[in-house]
Amino acid sequence: MVIGYSAGGKHDGLGAQFQRILAINALGDFWNIPIRHSYVKQIALHPLDGLENYQDYELYLQDFNRLIGSTQSFGQGNNAVMYVDNLKFRHIIEVLLKIFLSRRFIELRITHPYFFIDAQTSLYLCQRNYEIRERLRSFTTEDNEHKISLHHRHGVGNMAIQPGQVAPREISLSAYSVILKSLIRRHPTMQLCIYTDAPEFDLYFRPPVEQKSSWKNLPSFDGDSMRVLGNSLKSIVELFPGSKVIRGGHPLQTLANMSTSSILVLSRSSFGYVAALLSDNAEVYVPEDFWHPLLPGWYAFTANGGD
Repeated sequence: MVIGYSAGGKHDGLGAQFQRILAINALGDFWNIPIRHSYVKQIALHPLDGLENYQDYELYLQDFNRLIGSTQSFGQGNNAVMYVDNLKFRHIIEVLLKIFLSRRFIELRITHPYFFIDAQTSLYLCQRNYEIRERLRSFTTEDNEHKISLHHRHGVGNMAIQPGQVAPREISLSAYSVILKSLIRRHPTMQLCIYTDAPEFDLYFRPPVEQKSSWKNLPSFDGDSMRVLGNSLKSIVELFPGSKVIRGGHPLQTLANMSTSSILVLSRSSFGYVAALLSDNAEVYVPEDFWHPLLPGWYAFTANGGD
């Protein structure tokens, strides 16, 4: 048997897909099962990704697939392929029975592996993910060692709630202030770097035609374009003079830069969670209501305070 990632029917952003891949790597290493990921063909684009044209996007996909070690040949040949959306114990038993009864080699493609990995998050710290972390460093354009990085997930702004959820992903800026004040007091010489998908001013974003279905029913999307409210981040910048704001940019470069930080303060976002997973022993602070458990040594902070 071999296991690997399958994107399923929906093409999510970089953070969501990357985290699933790291989780599958962790399970494969722990269970001592070979891992072979299928080629990721789509990653949802966001307004400030900095990819100017189709060629830039194709290079982005190629870079990501090299980073995770995917293969175009996954699922080819006489092997049986089994697709699982949300991996549970019963799927493992089913695969083992199929192997026993058919005597065939089975490739198990998984979309969501969190039933197992959320029960033991320390498994993320496996050799295969360490190798990905080292490869990610080649995308670094800024060394954030001895810096505090805050990741503010903005989305479309205005605390919009996505379909099927009961609370916004966006966190009010004032809710970060308590933990940031504490960190600055402890590390007065460290610079605060704010990474965000928030534009400074309002803009309209039109997703590529082939990705419009992934944005269906999302806040502010009218079927063709979506309005993204601007956010100057003035309250944070004024509270911490000398802080640096990085808006968007190439996703792999941004992820690599965040992962080199000495201290990471996360938002409700898989993108920041992946940066923390691939960091080098960073001090990590996660919203207490985040939907995945913390790794050993990480800290929770209250994200519902403020205005």
